[in-house]
Amino acid sequence: MRAYLVRRMAETIPVLLVVSLIVFMLMRLLPGDPIEAFLGEEGGNLSVEQRAQIEKNLGLDKPLPIQYVDWVTGLVTGDWGTDTYRQSVAKTVGERFTATAQLATLAWVLGLAIGVPLGVISALRRNSWTDVGITTVSLAGLATPNFLLAILLILIFSVSLGWLPSFGFVSIIDDPVEGLKRMALPVVALSTGLMAAIVRQTRSGVLEVMAEDYVRTAAAKGLSRSRLIIKHVLKNALLPVVTVAGIQIGNLVSGTIIVETMFAIPGIGSLTLRSILIRDFQTIQVLVVIIAVFTVMANLLADIAYVFLDPRIRLS
Repeated sequence: MRAYLVRRMAETIPVLLVVSLIVFMLMRLLPGDPIEAFLGEEGGNLSVEQRAQIEKNLGLDKPLPIQYVDWVTGLVTGDWGTDTYRQSVAKTVGERFTATAQLATLAWVLGLAIGVPLGVISALRRNSWTDVGITTVSLAGLATPNFLLAILLILIFSVSLGWLPSFGFVSIIDDPVEGLKRMALPVVALSTGLMAAIVRQTRSGVLEVMAEDYVRTAAAKGLSRSRLIIKHVLKNALLPVVTVAGIQIGNLVSGTIIVETMFAIPGIGSLTLRSILIRDFQTIQVLVVIIAVFTVMANLLADIAYVFLDPRIRLS
């Protein structure tokens, strides 16, 4: 067990290095002057000597391989550089992390809490009107973009009915009631895609497992339907669901870019969009790496969950 986990964790390091290298090179290939992006309008009025000095201070006078090594070293040690506003990128990201963490966590939990039961119900009532209704809703959830769903939620529940606020953030830790009220609409907008994917995957997995011989044998022996579903069907059907749930963690973090912007939530997602608009290269490349880390770690957690759901994986 321990050797398996160590090996899987070691395999994530090359992936993150490749991602960081791609991000670093793409930032250097983008059009525009990084010094002007860093200094704003002041960057266009610099003398040759001033520009050379700023390049030296920022490390831009070094060869690209050395710049990359310095940047990766800074990422590991917590020195993430300075943004366009000449503030610490690490401090800015740290201040916004709480909002994104709460939003993504609530969306992930809600997607699983609703998606798995609906998928099981849809599979157990295959070809019924219930199955058709759940399948139709899940397809609509997959096809509806986050921004469109966010607009509809704001128009209905905030503008028309006035039940929930449509913007702002209050930490659930500081004020649980107000925090949940302000998180309700963005969480629904962000979790709908995950919920729909979980429903479809759970339904498919349950139907596949129920067709196995050992399930039919257990049913023939008189095992109650509820115990049959929980003990034999659901546990084995959850393996592909765990895969989808793990992959969707990365998608949720990237999906916060739109949702946080539309609901005025000061998180990493809205910071990413702002950094793109003002060409804040230093912040952009850090945020892309953070999203990659979330995605890789989510896949790692999914692999760890496999071991507990199916001990045979330990031997592979």
